[in-house]
Amino acid sequence: MANKKRNIKKEEIIAYVKFICDMLEIEFPEVKFKNNDSKHHFSTNTTLAVLVTEENTIYINHTISTLEIFFVIAHELRHLYQFTYYPKWFKGYLTSDHATSTEEYNLQFAEIDANAFAKIIMEAEFGISPSFNSLPVNVNKRINQRAEEILPEYYEKRGCNEMNF
Repeated sequence: MANKKRNIKKEEIIAYVKFICDMLEIEFPEVKFKNNDSKHHFSTNTTLAVLVTEENTIYINHTISTLEIFFVIAHELRHLYQFTYYPKWFKGYLTSDHATSTEEYNLQFAEIDANAFAKIIMEAEFGISPSFNSLPVNVNKRINQRAEEILPEYYEKRGCNEMNF
């Protein structure tokens, strides 16, 4: 994704979060921007965002680009959906600072699913396809497979199908 930054109005973020929450039928969380040296929330210096379920809050690294903001919001809201409807997906879940590698972390089903959902949102709503170039090929393949599996769910939630989208 491009690293262009623009000032996003709070109202735009609220509308986007509401759009995704309505689609996923989840509670509207608080969204806060923090710097990445806030170790309280960000487990590594490359963490872009984190969902703190106990606070119903998404913390976003304020240094990321506009498109990354929209991607991480979709990703973290999908985690909120997972916690709400599929909490067993987090049994044995490893945070990025506890996984032995980027590959191990990103191959967890909750991460595959959240990345796939965010990919669908970015493609459908912004016309941009995340490349996931920094991830191993097998992780990228799993994300794409999961995106294909959940794409009908997206169409259903949006009230359309592939033919009239």
